[in-house]
Parts: sequence; C-alpha cells; structure tokens
Amino acid sequence: MAVSHTAKKSKKPPQNQDPELTPENLETLADLTATYIARWTQRELKTLANKSRLPICWPLPGGGYMIGRDRIVPESGYWRRLDVGLSRKQLFAERQSAIFYSLCNHMGEKRIADDIVKYDYEVRVLRNNVAHYHASLERSIRNKDCFRINVWSARYDDAKLYLSEAERLLKKSVQAAKYSKQFEGTGKNNHATK
Repeated sequence: MAVSHTAKKSKKPPQNQDPELTPENLETLADLTATYIARWTQRELKTLANKSRLPICWPLPGGGYMIGRDRIVPESGYWRRLDVGLSRKQLFAERQSAIFYSLCNHMGEKRIADDIVKYDYEVRVLRNNVAHYHASLERSIRNKDCFRINVWSARYDDAKLYLSEAERLLKKSVQAAKYSKQFEGTGKNNHATK
C-alpha cells in the first residue's frame, strides 16, 4: 500500500487514552497501596511484638496506642485498654497509667501492674467525689444552709486529702514501672524506657 502525501497531518500528537490511568483510578490505586502498606506494617509489628520480650509501642491512626498485644484508646476523657480480641478491659484516668500498666503486664511485673490499676481507680473515683462535693458545697452556700455547708465542706476537704494521697501513690507506682529492672536487660541499644 502506498502512503498518501496529500493527507493533512495533525499538529497534535495522538493521545493514547488508557482507561486505567485516569486521575480517579490513580487516586484509588494510591489509596489501596497506602492501605496495603499500613496493614503490612501493622502485621509485621504485631509479629515482632509477639516474638520479642519487650513490647513494641506505636501510635494508632485514630488516636491511642498499640502496646504489644494491647490497645490503649481514648474513651470519654479516660483511657481504655482493649485486649487482642478488642474486648474492653480496664479504664484508666491517666494515659501514662494505661501505657505503663500494659508494659508491666506484658513484661510480667504483675505487682506493679496491679498497683497501677488500684491507684488509678482510686484517683478516678476520688476526682468524681471531689467534683460532686464541690458542686454540693456551692449549692449549699447559695441556699445558705449552714448544716449542709459544714457537711459538704468536711467531705470535700477529706476527699481532696485522699485524692492527693492516691495521686502520690499512683505516681510512685508509675515511677516504679518506669525504672523496673525488667526493662534494663532487654537490649544494649534500648532507649524506650528513658
């Protein structure tokens, strides 16, 4: 076949429209790749966490932390520990308490872990009591009820004292967890507990 020399040549190069390379498809492909990489990373970190003696800690995308096999997630101003099956376990007033509880529980420091749970629970209850007694005291002052002012004032003062003692004991337990001997022998280059 002969080539026609009289045919007009287009100034635009022919566009090869591949239906798989549209911007929407590229965005979907990028999202799928990112999801795959995130899942692969989490799967590999879980494998490492189960094999190692010291749990691996990393932040979760929606907030919270993964510590070994436990998840620490925020819940209504508190911090909830979820186990491997995502069952709801302990509720903590402090993020630091929840994290160190999970670390101690994973490392076998049961005494320290039990102390953290006990004192954190006391702190949570006593904070609620202090708030309740303070509101009741203010209401009694507004109503000018001297008897109730004396009752709520005494309860409020006692609750504040108990709260400061519970916070001190909780801080002491967390410090004991932070400087536990279990974390010292886990590796030469481990700086996770410092």
